[in-house]
Amino acid sequence: MPIFQFKAYNDQGRVEAGELEAPSADAVLVILNARRLLPFETREGSRRAAPRAGIGWRGQSLALPDYATFMRELAVLLQADLPVDQCLKLLAGQQKSRAMAVFSDNVLKSVLAGTTLSAALETYSAGMPPVVASLVRAGEARGNLAATLTDVARYLETSVEIRAKVRAALTYPLVLAVVALATLSIIVGGLVPTLLPLFADSGVEAPLVLRLADGATRFLSAYWVACLVGLGLVAAAIWRAVRAPATRAMIDRANLRLPLLGPFTRDANTSVFARTLGTLLRNGVPLVAGLQISADAVTNREVSAAIRKATEDVKAGSSLSTALRDKGVLSGLSLRFIEVGEEASRLDQMLLHLAELTDNETSRRVDRAMTLLGPAMTIVIGAVIGTLVLAVMQAVLSVNALALR
Repeated sequence: MPIFQFKAYNDQGRVEAGELEAPSADAVLVILNARRLLPFETREGSRRAAPRAGIGWRGQSLALPDYATFMRELAVLLQADLPVDQCLKLLAGQQKSRAMAVFSDNVLKSVLAGTTLSAALETYSAGMPPVVASLVRAGEARGNLAATLTDVARYLETSVEIRAKVRAALTYPLVLAVVALATLSIIVGGLVPTLLPLFADSGVEAPLVLRLADGATRFLSAYWVACLVGLGLVAAAIWRAVRAPATRAMIDRANLRLPLLGPFTRDANTSVFARTLGTLLRNGVPLVAGLQISADAVTNREVSAAIRKATEDVKAGSSLSTALRDKGVLSGLSLRFIEVGEEASRLDQMLLHLAELTDNETSRRVDRAMTLLGPAMTIVIGAVIGTLVLAVMQAVLSVNALALR
């Protein structure tokens, strides 16, 4: 297969250059469009060696954005009426990352050996949400694999976007906390020890804040090994307790009822549930099977248990909205969306619409929380540092007063 060299503009207007293995120049344009690149030069170049699959890759996980890009590119190629194996060959040959090239090559080998695409993805895609393989399996059964992969790519891209937004929002508070700890360390470890001897020489007792800071510094200096071991043991005990099913269930139950965290947790799990079930229903998965898969997709155990109980009620003949209303894990707005979808026989569309609305509300909640978190942390840290600095300044003034006597 020929190799094409290309130059293209990315979303930021920068030029990217590289090589692609493709059957024709038109296929190169399709792949570059899937990558959201605008090509302005493509030409056939010399053939390069294809990447070889690494041994022991099975079970190693890739990042979620890598899976999203893979699904999007595969969906675009399938929409061009190319066979699955040919699409996988193209993807395996044009990946820049060796990890993605090996992943694509392993999936290709499995498909060529007679394995379905869903089974191959389930085997080699550690770290990918389990619902992805179920969605791909449903798309294979209905014969609309390209549309299903587009839905999967959108699902993964939404998850990546929300995670990236939360991570970016937490960057400033984390930097602020690190700077505050560094400032406190300089004051307590450097300035306080230089002031205490002055009080001792004058026969005057040092202020309480300085004595406490000095005592903490001396204690940590003498027993820092024991403190590290103790912190490690406490962290291990907490980690073990948190991993226990009963403790995790209790934490998940509490998360739904906390004043500030509760609405955010509810919206996040509602979005995952609605998007998963809506995508499954749109791809022909029966409601009961879709509910069982959706229960595994949500992260909160309280919500997952409620969905499983609702599944049993649906099996007994109850409507989904009624079954979920009795469990009390979804908001009234979410239940109305589901009820309208059932009455109009468009449950899949209403669920996907509900997921979009919930994602938007979650983004707004994150923005509001991060907007308040920064100033709140600034005030708290400023109060702590200000109190310590004020105590130090009072100590300096006291030393000056003693010197003038």
